[in-house]
Amino acid sequence: MNRGNTVLVIGAGVDKTPGIDMPLAAQLVPELARFSEEEGKEIEQTIRSFLPGLRFSFNRFIKEAIESITKSDENQMEDLVRKLEYQKNQIDSYDEKDKKLAELLIRLFKKIKTIQEGSKLDDETVELIKEVFGEDIIAEIEDESIIEFTKLSFSDSFKVIMKRVLRQSLKEPENPIYRVLSTHFLDIETLLVETFLGFYNEKPSDIKKYLYISWMMWAYLKMKENEVLSKIDENSIPFYSMIPKDFKVISFNYTTFLSKVLPHDNYLYFHGSLNEYLRMDLRDLLNIEDADEINAFLENTIKPNIDFNKNKYVIPGIIPPLKLKPVLSNKFIEIWYKASEWIRNADKIIVIGYSFNYADEHFNDIIRANRGKPIYIVGPSAGSLRSRLSRIFGFREDDFTETTFQGKRSYQCHNIHIIEAKAHEINLEEGFK
Repeated sequence: MNRGNTVLVIGAGVDKTPGIDMPLAAQLVPELARFSEEEGKEIEQTIRSFLPGLRFSFNRFIKEAIESITKSDENQMEDLVRKLEYQKNQIDSYDEKDKKLAELLIRLFKKIKTIQEGSKLDDETVELIKEVFGEDIIAEIEDESIIEFTKLSFSDSFKVIMKRVLRQSLKEPENPIYRVLSTHFLDIETLLVETFLGFYNEKPSDIKKYLYISWMMWAYLKMKENEVLSKIDENSIPFYSMIPKDFKVISFNYTTFLSKVLPHDNYLYFHGSLNEYLRMDLRDLLNIEDADEINAFLENTIKPNIDFNKNKYVIPGIIPPLKLKPVLSNKFIEIWYKASEWIRNADKIIVIGYSFNYADEHFNDIIRANRGKPIYIVGPSAGSLRSRLSRIFGFREDDFTETTFQGKRSYQCHNIHIIEAKAHEINLEEGFK
C-alpha cells in the first residue's frame, strides 16, 4: 500500500487494548482509592511524608461525592439523566438488575432536577417582581433561584442509597451505569484542575493536594505499565507493535509504550509522559531514567526536591486536563508546533481512541484546520462520535452515509470516515487511501 505521509493520533482507547487495559479517567479515582490501601500503601505513605499537613484522601473524596450533587445545576443533572437513559437503552433485556438500577437513579435525579427547575425565577415571576417593586430592583437580584442548593443537604435515605451505589461502583468499574456516576461524581480531571490552580493562587493546601493526586496517579500508572512490560516482549506490545515504523504518531496517552516501538523522531507525547517530571519554578523538564523501583524514585529523587518553605516543587511531566493548557515548559510549545506541522503536511490522518473532548479543543482546532484531508476516526461508539464530530467539522449527523470498512460498520461524509471498532480490531496496513 502507498501510505504516503500518514499521521496517527492515539488516545485513551488505545491503552484499553486487551493485554494493556489501562484504566480510563472515570475509573481512576476508585482505583487510586483501592491502590492507596493495598499494593500502593507504602508508596502512599512515602508521598504523604513530603506533604506535611495534607488534608486529603481518595476515600474521603468519595464520601464527599454525594454532597457534591447539590452543586450540580439543572443542566448538569439533565446531562446525567440523559447519559443514564442512554446506557439503560443499551442494556440487554436479560440484565434486569442493571436496568432497574438505571431506572432508580433516573427517577431520583429527575426529582432533584424538578426541584431545581421549580425554584427558578421564571420570566413571569421576574416581571411580577418588577411590577411590584419597580425595574431598579432587578439590579439587586443576583440569584436565578429562590433556593441556594449548595447549602442544602440530602436526607439520610438518599445518602444511604447513594453510598450503596458508589460503594458498588468501586467493585464494578466496568459496569456502564456505575461508570456514568463515576465520570460525573468521581472525576479526577476536575480534581486535578481545581487543585492545580493552587500554583497560581499560591494556596499551599491545594498545591499539596495536587502533588499528592498527581504523584499517586503517576505511581499507579507506572506500576500498571511495568506490569504490562514484565509479561511481554517489547516487540509484541498489543496494538503498539503493529504501528508501521514510518508513521508519525501523536499520543495523548501518558504511557511510554510508543517510545519502545518507534524511532524517536516519529512520535510525540502531546501532553507529556510518565518518563518525565518537572521542576515548577525553573520550568525544567527532566527525564526519569529508571522508575522500576517506584517507591525508591519517590523517596530518593522527588522527596528531596520538594520544599514548601522555598516554593520548590516537582510534579509529573504531564499536563493536567485544563481547557486553557498551562505551558509547563518551553518543550511543550515545541511539541505542539511540531504536531501541528505533522498534521498540516500529512497526506492522511488516522485517529484511534481519541474522543475529541472539549478539554482538548486546542488540538481539535488543528484537526479542524486540516479537515480537507482524508481523516479516518476509529472508536467503539460511532453514534456519539458522529454527534461530536458534527460540532467540530460543521456537518449534520444525517450527512454521514453508512458503509463498511475492514468489515466494520462505518460512516462517511466527504473525506471524513468514522469506523465503529476498537483499536486492536483495525489493521493499520490496509484500506487507508
